[in-house]
Amino acid sequence: MSFHVTSNRFISLLLAITQLGSGIILLALSSWFIAACALAGHAGVLAGFNYVIPATVIRFLAVVRIFSSYFEKYFGHISLLAELTDIRHRLLLTTFQGQSDINAADTAAILQEDSERVAGRWSAIYNPLAGALASIAGMSLIFAMLIPELLFSWAILLAILCAMTAVFSYLNQRAHGSVLAAYEFYYQQQHQWLSVSTLWHLRQDWITGEAVKNAADALFKARQRQHQLMHITETLIIVTGFSWPLWIIAELFDSVSPSAVWAIPLVLSASVRDWFMPIVGAFDQRTKLLPSARRVWQHSQPVEQSLITERADINEDTHSLQTAHSLQRANSLILKEVRWQRNQMQGTAISFDITKPGCYLISASSGTGKSSLFNALCGELNFSGEAWLNGVSLAQLTQQERSELIFYAEQFAHVFSDTLRQNLTMVCQPITEVSADDLNNALEWAELGHWAGDDQLRTWLGSEGKPISGGEKKRLSLARAYLSDRPIWLLDEPFEGLDSQLAEKLASKLSQISEDKIIVIASHIRPASLKLTEQLAF
Repeated sequence: MSFHVTSNRFISLLLAITQLGSGIILLALSSWFIAACALAGHAGVLAGFNYVIPATVIRFLAVVRIFSSYFEKYFGHISLLAELTDIRHRLLLTTFQGQSDINAADTAAILQEDSERVAGRWSAIYNPLAGALASIAGMSLIFAMLIPELLFSWAILLAILCAMTAVFSYLNQRAHGSVLAAYEFYYQQQHQWLSVSTLWHLRQDWITGEAVKNAADALFKARQRQHQLMHITETLIIVTGFSWPLWIIAELFDSVSPSAVWAIPLVLSASVRDWFMPIVGAFDQRTKLLPSARRVWQHSQPVEQSLITERADINEDTHSLQTAHSLQRANSLILKEVRWQRNQMQGTAISFDITKPGCYLISASSGTGKSSLFNALCGELNFSGEAWLNGVSLAQLTQQERSELIFYAEQFAHVFSDTLRQNLTMVCQPITEVSADDLNNALEWAELGHWAGDDQLRTWLGSEGKPISGGEKKRLSLARAYLSDRPIWLLDEPFEGLDSQLAEKLASKLSQISEDKIIVIASHIRPASLKLTEQLAF
C-alpha cells in the first residue's frame, strides 16, 4: 500500500477520534455549564459567574466536531477509493489472466460488492471503533479526575455493555449466516425456475413461481430477523444507559455531596447511543466483511502451475507459459458428447469437430443452453464428455491456460465502473504495454470509432458514468476480444441489439479475422455478410 493511502488512513482515523471525542467533551462541558449556571443562580452569585470562557470553549468544540466530521469522511473516502482501485485492479488481473479457480458466476459480485466492502473497512470498522474506544477512555479519565466515586459503577456499566456486544456479535454471526444461506437458496430456486421457462404452462406452480416466492419470503424473514437483532440491542443499550443514573442516585447521593460536575455522568449516560453504538456497528460490519474478505482473498490466489508447462518443449528458462501460448494458433476444437452441468441440471449432449480456423455458427432457440456450453468450455461450469483444444484435453488445462487461449464474449457484457481505457485493457496482458493506438484501433474495428481518442478513453463508464446502450455493450465486448488477440473466440449473441447495417459490418469483420482464429458464434441472427465455415448442430 502506498504512503499516500496510509497517510490518508491515519488522518481519517485521527479525525474520527477527534469527532467523537470532541462530541463527548462538548456534552460533558455543556452539562456542567448548565448545571453550574443553575446552581449559581440558585445561590444568588450569578452576576459573578464567568460564563464567557465555558461558552467560548463550547462553541469551539462544536466547530471542531463539525469540521472533523466532514474531513474524516473526505480523507476516508480518498483512501477508500485508492484501495478500491488497487483491490479491483489485482482482482481483474487475476480474473482475466486466469490465475484463479473461482467460478466466474461469482466474479461480478466479488469485484463490486465484496471489494467495496473490504476497501471500506477502515471507514466502516476501524475508525468508528477507535473513536468510540478513545471516547470511553476520555470519559473514564474525566470520572477519575472529577468524580472518582463513580469509577466502580462506571466499570460495571462498561462490563454490561461489553457483554451485550459480545452476545450481539455471536447472534449476529448466526443471523448473517442464515441470510447468506437464504440468498443462496433464493438464487438457486430462481435459476431453476427461469431455466424451465418454456415449460411453465405445464404446471401451475411453475406459472405462479411458488418456489421462488417461498424462497424470497424466507430471505426477507432472515434479513428482518437480523435487523430486529440490531434494533433490540440498540434499545437494550439505551435502557441500560438511562438506568445507570438511577443507580448513581440510589448508591452515592446519600454519601457524596452533589455539585455541578454530577450533571456530566447524567448527560453522558443519556447519550450512550452516540458513544457506544459505533462499537456495535463496527462488530456488525465486521460480520458482514469476513465472508467478503475470504472471497476476495481466495479470488486473489494464483492456481498451481499448469500441466502445459510440462508438455511445452521450452528449453530456455526465459520462455514463460504466456510465450508458449502466444505462439499457438487455433488449430482445432473437438467436442464429444459434452454436457454442461450446473448443480443437478445438465444440458443436451453436443458433438462437433472444428479442425481449422474459421467462423462457426451454433444456431438454436433461446434457452437451449448455448451460453451454458460456452461457460463450460471456459471452465466456469463443469461438464461431462470429452473436449480437446489443439489436441489437448480441456480437463488438463487450468483456468489460466484456458483464459489465455479462449475469449468469451457474454450475451450481456459487463461494464465496470471505471474509465473506458480500463474497461478495455483489463483483458490484455500486461496492461502497461497497451498503447492508445491499440485501443483506438480496437474501437474502430468494433464500430465504436466515435469513442476513439485520448479524451474519450478517459470517459467514466458504469452505473455512475456515461450511459451505454445494449448495442454499445455488445461492441465493447467485441473490442475486448480484438484486443485480447486470443486464438479462440466464443461469441454469445453478438448481433443482438444491433441494427442491420451494424450487424452486417461486424459480421464481415468477423469473417475476415476468422482466417487465423476459431470463432464460434451462438446466435439466432445470421447477417448475410457472415461467411461461415460450417454451421454446427446443437
